[in-house]
Amino acid sequence: VKKNYEALKQRQEEEKMVQSYSSKLDEESQPVTKWERDNQETTRELLKVKDRLIEVERNNATLQAEKQALKTQLKQLETQNNNLQAQITALQKQTVSLQEQNTTLQTQNAKLQVENSAINSQSTSLMNQNAQLLIQQSTLENENESIIKEREDLRSFYDSLIKDHEKLEQLHERQATEYESLISKHGNLKSVHKNLEVEHKDLEDRYSQLFQQKVQLEELEKGLKVEQEKMLQQNKKHEMVVVEYKKLCEEND
Repeated sequence: VKKNYEALKQRQEEEKMVQSYSSKLDEESQPVTKWERDNQETTRELLKVKDRLIEVERNNATLQAEKQALKTQLKQLETQNNNLQAQITALQKQTVSLQEQNTTLQTQNAKLQVENSAINSQSTSLMNQNAQLLIQQSTLENENESIIKEREDLRSFYDSLIKDHEKLEQLHERQATEYESLISKHGNLKSVHKNLEVEHKDLEDRYSQLFQQKVQLEELEKGLKVEQEKMLQQNKKHEMVVVEYKKLCEEND
């Protein structure tokens, strides 16, 4: 800009000199010689060349400024390109890592599905066994109730026999034969009662064993429910990872 200003100032001074020289010639009203006309023409041509040179210098300065701006823009573009290449490389590494994680998750999911199938099979088998044990338990409870009822009936009958025995003792002298018969029957009833007590004890032992088996089955079912809840949580985590992976794939696309 400074050079353009100086050239323009010089051009104006030269024009003033030419104008002053021409005015002077007009004032003197002297005939213009050929040398003077040539000199004026040469001066005009020099002014034109200077104007052209100034214009060329202006254009050159403009081109230099544009060149510098393009260099700056090129450096910025190169920097952006390098940044984009780094981002692309990072995304490619991240994609490879996500693919490896996805493969690992798929393998784990397949294993979990196999384990879940085995657990479901075991759970079904245990539920069937539990149903059978419940049926057996119900049958034993019914049998136990029936035995208890029979025992109560036998106790009532035994009490009745005791009463009859007391009456028969009073009539012993008159009914000795009948008394001995009753004693025999009483002994038989004691044997039956004793046998019933033994059977009742056996039934109580069987009932205790069945009750323990029922408690064990209930604990096993609780454990299976806990394992199923863990597997459901793992499946939910897997689904969340798959959703995030799809989102990343969509963002990369």
